[in-house]
Amino acid sequence: MPQAPADAGLVKEVVRCVASFFQKGVVDQISLISSHVLINNGKGYTYEVKFLRGGRTLKRRFTVYRLGGTHSKSVCYQVTDPKGKYMVVKIPPQMITDLNAYLTAVAHERQLAKKLFEVGIKVVVPSISTVMKHLHKLDFAKKVSLYEVEDAYSDILLLSGDKYIDKFKIGGSYVFFMEFLDEPFLGKVVREFYNKETLANLKCQYFERDLVLLNNHDRIGFMSEYKHIGTMKYLYDVYSGLHDIFEDFCAKVDSVLSLYSISLGIGKKKDWFIASGFGKLIDESSFLELMTLDYGDKGLVINRLNTLLNQTVESSELFKLYLDILDQEAYWTAFKDSVGKMKMIGNKLLILLVMLQQMGLVLRDLKVDNLFIADDENMELGVIDLETGGYIGSGTLEGIVPAGMPSNMTISNLLFVSQLKRIYGEEKVSTILHMQDWYATISMMFETNIGSILFDEARNYILKINKEIDERLDANYNDFVGNNPDVSVTPKMIENFFSLSDEDVKGHTWEFWNVAEQNLKRKCLANKSKLKRINYVLPLELKNKLISNINEEMKQIQDKYRSYKMTAASIDYFNKPTTTIAVLQNNLVIKEQLYAVKKNHPSTKYKMKVKLAQEIDIYKACIIQKQKQVELITKINILNQEHISAFDLFPIMLHLIIRVMRKDEWFKYSSKALNSISNENKYSNSQSINTTEGWKSTIIVPQNALAKRTNY
Repeated sequence: MPQAPADAGLVKEVVRCVASFFQKGVVDQISLISSHVLINNGKGYTYEVKFLRGGRTLKRRFTVYRLGGTHSKSVCYQVTDPKGKYMVVKIPPQMITDLNAYLTAVAHERQLAKKLFEVGIKVVVPSISTVMKHLHKLDFAKKVSLYEVEDAYSDILLLSGDKYIDKFKIGGSYVFFMEFLDEPFLGKVVREFYNKETLANLKCQYFERDLVLLNNHDRIGFMSEYKHIGTMKYLYDVYSGLHDIFEDFCAKVDSVLSLYSISLGIGKKKDWFIASGFGKLIDESSFLELMTLDYGDKGLVINRLNTLLNQTVESSELFKLYLDILDQEAYWTAFKDSVGKMKMIGNKLLILLVMLQQMGLVLRDLKVDNLFIADDENMELGVIDLETGGYIGSGTLEGIVPAGMPSNMTISNLLFVSQLKRIYGEEKVSTILHMQDWYATISMMFETNIGSILFDEARNYILKINKEIDERLDANYNDFVGNNPDVSVTPKMIENFFSLSDEDVKGHTWEFWNVAEQNLKRKCLANKSKLKRINYVLPLELKNKLISNINEEMKQIQDKYRSYKMTAASIDYFNKPTTTIAVLQNNLVIKEQLYAVKKNHPSTKYKMKVKLAQEIDIYKACIIQKQKQVELITKINILNQEHISAFDLFPIMLHLIIRVMRKDEWFKYSSKALNSISNENKYSNSQSINTTEGWKSTIIVPQNALAKRTNY
């Protein structure tokens, strides 16, 4: 009897839905007959479906498996029909019961897809024709475009009454249908770079090799294998420690086995020693050759040896250091094997980012599971799921609602457009929305290269702020309904219930970007050797935008120099390329010494003391500006090179995003952000946080869902 999927009830309903329009019959019975792993890297389930058609019983088989990771807001299933054709059924996180709302949602994604398709980007989005072509044949379908076919089928569905509507529903709610392609999700490709099974096999191979080196007393060979990981002294200490631990382990094994007159060769001891490193225990199969032992003695020996294995790991810090070296080496090997594809994917992500901005499109839910590899050879990317996107090139921002996934989103993603306009100004909202995609792109590129989340603490901050918003929403809704029982709650009211105050948003924004910036600095330094090896070719438009931003900062520095009430000669002195920060700092020391002498001398006039003190303050400020200037010049030089490393690019991109999204004066509101989250290590990754459980990319809660979770 095959094991049923965890969501067996929903899977059956998906199969029933698809089978009903594929076979045009009444579904009588659905039975699970097998489960297996599909080539597309998922657990598949095959169901046999019985149909009643014209007094006959027909049997057909359908295979289904769930798509995407657990981070997806919607639940998606791929269903293969008896002829080998398949489609994707996408179940939205919130019920859709109105036909017009459903058709509007499908049309919205289709319109965005058309714009992407026009510039050569492959797109997969829900369509009405995916289902309707099985139910209603159009004579002219082959003579017109796919978009015209879609429009025709939408009209037919809208005017058909109840004839076809139920075919689009599961559990009383409309669901979306897509004709999916064979290309893999980018998320699947990225996760394969650091496949757990591959990493475990690599570590085992290195462990076995190192034990051979230990047995041969080849210290030089051991150290040369890991010379890129640590200093020679560090590696020598690890080698010596590992050698002593292994010899001690072998001696203790011999001591245990000698009690039973058992003698083992070095091979079995190596196997057990390696097993200890990976937390594996000895079982009876390890003693099948020791047939002279009775069952009780065998169990006693196994227990004593397993205790010895545990002690080997737990009692030695050097052994733990060695296991950490194995981890680093396995990840490094996996990285080297995939670095070519990582570069290609990063370049394609940057091109996609530029194209979105040129077209005036924002996606706002960019993540590796919403992109697919349309061309494996060149790593061309396609896009799936445009539900949270919008076309803002015309200046209109209709349909833009709070949206995103925690690891790839900013505080601005949590806000309605009306509040974004108040905080940033109406003319800057489009730029803010584009910057949301910039932030997500940095996150995706890092995940591609390193295999882990970049903005983990910033993600935790988002989760906590969203919880605060949720609590306010519930409280405001309860208060309003309780005080106004006869007044209908409108969507605009929900928006007001949902929002944080502008001051809270500014404080949270200031704090969030501090956290995100620290995340990036820490993660980039920890992975510097890898990120330095990944070099991108910047699209010209992106390069010009980054350089333009730096030039704006350079101009601001010049303006500050002029505002410090210095002489023209002093300004010229600070601007000279030959005037180094070290020279300025030395001169500052001389000025401070002069001030100390003049300050305590009775003949020094008060005005002179004040002037010297002001000059020192101005000098300090100018040195800070000079430091910024040097950093900016370095960045321009980096950007003007033919290639730029991931290590250099990520901070430059994030710096531009922060300049757009945060204002320095918002610091005064940050205490509210700190007070609202009272834990000392508020955003530590060690906290137990359900990062995406129950999370929906479209964050706004509809009125019917809100009413269910309140007391009214």
